[in-house]
Amino acid sequence: GARRLVLVGHNGVGKSRLTWELEKYLDGLPDAYHWRKGRCLAYAQASFSALADAIKSDARVLDDDAPATASAKLDIRLAELGAADDAPLGQAVRTLLAIGPATGIAREDLFDAWRRYLGLVARRDPLVLVQEDIHWADEGLLDFLESLARWGEGPILILCLARHELLERRPSWAGGIPNAASIVLEPLGA
Repeated sequence: GARRLVLVGHNGVGKSRLTWELEKYLDGLPDAYHWRKGRCLAYAQASFSALADAIKSDARVLDDDAPATASAKLDIRLAELGAADDAPLGQAVRTLLAIGPATGIAREDLFDAWRRYLGLVARRDPLVLVQEDIHWADEGLLDFLESLARWGEGPILILCLARHELLERRPSWAGGIPNAASIVLEPLGA
């Protein structure tokens, strides 16, 4: 199942560097894996934007793709994942990527579909889902990442980078569930 690891530390302490080192380490292994990353912004971000960035990367959708092009690329990826005929899944991912009509899908159904999508990716090869600066995430994204850690299927590592403010908002993210852990990075001495 899924595992969540939260790296917590002040700005500039080395969270991104440690993540970079992990990616380079994984690149050196003979086994294949998926590395998908998204970042929360401090301003003007849509809900779930960091997750959308990761799934866009997985489906090879570019930010400047026209909606029809993005939709076609998503169809290709869904076919690769064996989910070409799963209309609810496709609709939920299109909602996340803002390339389909707003359909009023219930949040629980969206979460379920997004977990299934990531599980299909992880079924092919292990998935590392990196979510940077989640101290700026909205409550919806934090709720989704928590649900993914609890109920996600397949070899998924959810690697969240955050400042200490996250633990003030969500103290349970310091551990809280059996398949979650946190590492607090402190500045190194001279």
